[in-house]
Amino acid sequence: RRDGLSLAKAIGGSDHATIPLYANINRRTRDRSPAGFAASARYAVGRGFDAIKIAPFDEVAPTMRVDAAGRAALDQGLDRIAAVREAVGPAVSLMVDCHWRFGEDMAWRLVDAVRPFALHWLECPVVETTAAIPLLAALRRRLNAAGVRLAGLEEFTGAEAFLAFAAGGAYD
Repeated sequence: RRDGLSLAKAIGGSDHATIPLYANINRRTRDRSPAGFAASARYAVGRGFDAIKIAPFDEVAPTMRVDAAGRAALDQGLDRIAAVREAVGPAVSLMVDCHWRFGEDMAWRLVDAVRPFALHWLECPVVETTAAIPLLAALRRRLNAAGVRLAGLEEFTGAEAFLAFAAGGAYD
């Protein structure tokens, strides 16, 4: 400020660099129906965002099994994803945050079920413990084969916390 320079100029960068951003529409989406998610996504795209992140699995819990109740809960989230993808089209990057709501069996079903939606990434499908690293690495391989990244560790801090997950190939 003293020299009348932007921070970018002061450290040798360009004033015209762009930083890609995404709109996390989860908290603004009070109407949790597929139509409500779609409306929030359209709102964000209308304000210039070309990437959207949603957390559509309100009804899923880690203790759920692949039974009628588990499939119904998963399907509600998938309906929300489908509505958002339909609303924003294929050119908008779509990320899905699962907030650690899936157990192993349901996570496998999820990974296969999201294929039609061309996600940019799937985030935090299962609870992040070192015991889950082999599962995460396997989920990641299946997602990567479909062109989807696996994201996670948003609540971790410090390099030490990430090392085992990095060594185990848990995330992209």
